Amino acid sequence: MLRVHTQKQVIRYTALITGLAVAAPVAVVAGILSAVPGIPSMAILIGIAMATLIPLFITPPLAYFGLNLLRMMNQTIEKVDQQIRFDGLTGVFNRSYMLDSIRARQVGGPLMIVDADHFKRINDVHGHAVGDAALVVIANTISKTVGAYGLVGRLGGEEFAVFLPGHDRETGMEIATAICANIRAINPLIDGKHVPLSVSIGCTMHPASTVIGASLKNADDLLYHAKNEGRDRAEFDAGPLPEVREVVRW
Repeated sequence: MLRVHTQKQVIRYTALITGLAVAAPVAVVAGILSAVPGIPSMAILIGIAMATLIPLFITPPLAYFGLNLLRMMNQTIEKVDQQIRFDGLTGVFNRSYMLDSIRARQVGGPLMIVDADHFKRINDVHGHAVGDAALVVIANTISKTVGAYGLVGRLGGEEFAVFLPGHDRETGMEIATAICANIRAINPLIDGKHVPLSVSIGCTMHPASTVIGASLKNADDLLYHAKNEGRDRAEFDAGPLPEVREVVRW
């Protein structure tokens, strides 16, 4: 399907279609008339002129109208696709698309639930606008840290999910620790105020043969353990992740 996104593309494709619509009949008419013996050159010129002018007047408005409709359809499809796939605030996958993507991969790997620490306090002290901005900062930091290793989605509220398909426990430990360290180091300036941020993480190995709900429950249990142990840390199936205080770049 032709993808038309901008007005420039509409104009460019209109010109291209018009050129083809003119060139084809001109070539056919010129070829036929030239092959008939005894036809005056003036008749050939008139035939070629007619073959040129008719599509030249008809094609541009029809092509322009049709391509504009196609552009609007493509834009509508993209907007719907954005709403289906992405969280409107943070730009990461929304809950349903994230979980569907994990199921579709049919491969195991580390699965994390990442929860912002003391987020209610941020909303109460600084307001919900600052809280929303903090969620965007957290989502961006998680996404940059995870990079090409895996998927990032928002489960709801201040909770995010990370899945690293095909990776092992050690990679999960390394990235979970990096997420904690990178978010801890940000201390972003939001609405003129520095808002210290940290997250707690529960990380479990999600086997390909296990339903996602069971793995999420394991990760959620580990998350609560991380919260109870003092927050700003990650817990894995077999115990706490090594504490790394420096920022890890990915």
